[in-house]
Amino acid sequence: MAGKEELEEKLKKLIVRLKNVEEDKQVENLIQILEDLLFLTFVDDCATDMFKDKQAHLPLVVVLESYINTASVQQVGWSLFCRLLEVCPSTLDDIASPQDVGKEWDVLGIHQQILKMLVLHNGHVKLMMIGLRALSHLLQSDAILLLILDEEVDVFYLIVDAMTVFISNEEIQIYGCKSLQLLLDKGKFKNERNI
Repeated sequence: MAGKEELEEKLKKLIVRLKNVEEDKQVENLIQILEDLLFLTFVDDCATDMFKDKQAHLPLVVVLESYINTASVQQVGWSLFCRLLEVCPSTLDDIASPQDVGKEWDVLGIHQQILKMLVLHNGHVKLMMIGLRALSHLLQSDAILLLILDEEVDVFYLIVDAMTVFISNEEIQIYGCKSLQLLLDKGKFKNERNI
């Protein structure tokens, strides 16, 4: 395996490439960039240090919005998003209260993106599993949870529908239940505060 410095240099180059992706660029090249970044999140001894303060989620959010209709990009992109939240939990705070993100934040908020992806790709088992996994991560933020509950899309319906359609998929059932639990527990708290 390459040394830590070499891996950090590779990470910097990949983030630059991700920031400079053009919408008409070949999807295969974009997927390779995302897969390479995803691979780096699994470097056992230094992934957290490497990704800390790199804000790799910012260009990723732009890519997820730009390629919302491309299932292959969504699959790898949301997998990477989940790993970034697992490797650097502080990323969730950055997403919940973005500061100094400039043009990158002109896209839909992440709460809207996950809902849109779940609606558009509701027949795709892998995307529903990854989407529910990402949703369960996002719902751990009170701010994002409130934004999701305020959307016109019925998040409860999306989750229950996925769990019904893919009843034999264990991961969809697990992430669906986890998301519902977070929504119900924290949603109850929200309603108690409004009374």
